[in-house]
Amino acid sequence: MKYVKYLVLILVSYTTTLQAQVHQGDWLLGGNFNSRHTKTNDNTYWRVAAQPSVGYFFLDRFVLTGTLRVDYNVQRSPFEAPEKNYRAGLGLMASFYFWKKSSTIQPFVYTDVTKIFSSSVKWQTRYLIGDMDLGLGVQGFIRKDIALEFRQSIFSDRDAIFFNSTLGFKVLLPQKR
Repeated sequence: MKYVKYLVLILVSYTTTLQAQVHQGDWLLGGNFNSRHTKTNDNTYWRVAAQPSVGYFFLDRFVLTGTLRVDYNVQRSPFEAPEKNYRAGLGLMASFYFWKKSSTIQPFVYTDVTKIFSSSVKWQTRYLIGDMDLGLGVQGFIRKDIALEFRQSIFSDRDAIFFNSTLGFKVLLPQKR
């Protein structure tokens, strides 16, 4: 919790004169990091994921982003040996920013659909599954075109539903005006 306080303090101190650009024709580069620990009945599930992304603003305030996701999962049950998986996937995310004007802080709503290739630790089991996120986020600019991003979502993974928090960064590449 103390790290969140420091993050908020840094955002407030650096974002007083910075402006987010969400205009048609701009590019968005970024990445997110996610860690999740879930315990249900007798099972424990843990995941670490990284997700680089590239997006393009097709309209003012609307960006489509292509993502690559790589993660490592461990599922433990008292009745079986731990199951470990490496996973990789390609996804498409659509985001809509609420504020029309350029702003230091930009809230947005998004949905993310990812098709994942999954494999066991020894690469013996292979299958495709789909993940889907729906949530809210906020970007706070720490430099002219660099933002920190926080997203909170409802996450569907196969047949289970989780709440998911993601921390990331974005680099905006505005077109020359």
